[in-house]
Amino acid sequence: MNRSLSCLFLAGMLGLAVLSGSRPLHAQTRIGQLRTVDISGDVFGFDPDQGLLNVNTRLGPRNFLVTPSTVVLVNGRPADAQDLLPDDPVTISYRFDTSEARIIRVKRTTRGQGTVVAIGNNTLDLRIRGGDVLRLTLDEATRTRLAGVGLTSPAVLTGMQVKTVYDPVTRLVLSVDAPSSSASTTSGRITVIDPATQTLTVAGRRTSVFTVDPNATILLNGQSVEFSELKLRDQISLAFTRSGAANRALLIQLND
Repeated sequence: MNRSLSCLFLAGMLGLAVLSGSRPLHAQTRIGQLRTVDISGDVFGFDPDQGLLNVNTRLGPRNFLVTPSTVVLVNGRPADAQDLLPDDPVTISYRFDTSEARIIRVKRTTRGQGTVVAIGNNTLDLRIRGGDVLRLTLDEATRTRLAGVGLTSPAVLTGMQVKTVYDPVTRLVLSVDAPSSSASTTSGRITVIDPATQTLTVAGRRTSVFTVDPNATILLNGQSVEFSELKLRDQISLAFTRSGAANRALLIQLND
């Protein structure tokens, strides 16, 4: 009798454990996983007084609550909800239960190409088709490349044909790319270094002298270094432009 009661008691306890322990914990985990979801659409309005962002989604019009903790990113840059414009394509990560927006991401870009006529303090003047000059804005996150290699300064691109990706509203540039055809390339070993004139003599197929542009990018194993770190007999590759008999080095790469 005691054995039977003990078995019934143990069975009851196991049943309670299954009902009150495992199933609620499993449900709570699933709720936690579904707490934030993503949806995409186009902005059609924002009410700053109520903090409501109106978005046309594939499921129809939706309103999302924008709070002080909502992160807004336009082309990957921090922004404010009031920077959002009608028809902006957005992806919103939001709380499913409250429609509170956690992260709002906007990708607003256009493409352009032309000749760089000047680069100033955080600006790039681009002569486009028809001869008009378009002034664009650069920031620390703007990616500039020559022949697919990142540059430490965009100033060396002056006079070159480039392709740009930028925000058509703010004209903030995301990327500037000069194709490999914009510059000549060569490689060889450094035989002479003249710090006073910032020149290098490089022996490759032929021996040539290069004046290193003050804004040139110099990379050692992919990391930016100074002209003073170049050594005799270093094997290097260069991207350069030629004006008359003068060679101007814009990009120097070397490996240990």
